[in-house]
Amino acid sequence: MDCVIGIDPGLAGAIAIYRPGRDLLVFDTPTFYDEHGRQHMDTAGIASRLRNKAPAGASVFIERVGPMPRQGAGTAFRFGYGAGILYAVAKLYAGSVTLVTPRAWKAAVGIRAVSGSTSRDRKNASRARAVELFPDSAHLFARAKDDGRAEAALIAWYGAKL
Repeated sequence: MDCVIGIDPGLAGAIAIYRPGRDLLVFDTPTFYDEHGRQHMDTAGIASRLRNKAPAGASVFIERVGPMPRQGAGTAFRFGYGAGILYAVAKLYAGSVTLVTPRAWKAAVGIRAVSGSTSRDRKNASRARAVELFPDSAHLFARAKDDGRAEAALIAWYGAKL
């Protein structure tokens, strides 16, 4: 594949544009705050980035998401709504859009599920693996909050290997 886009959904997620053997571009999901101080995905910003940075017809891989345990209905709805926005915008610019489960892409990139691990442990594992696979882009995954960037890059790498 010439170009693969990996998307980690969510307001703290990211989008990675990967050209195997050439380069990796990763950016946080564009967002904005409304008049009530609530954060939302910036649909126009997402579309603009994909239109300007990714070639038409690229293959897109988006993490398949669902509600988390103990997550409220409102939070689950907002998360699913945001994932739907990403899917719809990707469909406008992509050759194909594939939903991938976390279990599938994490196993393929070499991140094992460890009993008793915390969410932070799993996110740190994603950051560490992204640094291993993309050493020239290690600076993109340096901060604890860069786990969305790391996961988007790993999803793109997974998609390129299929």
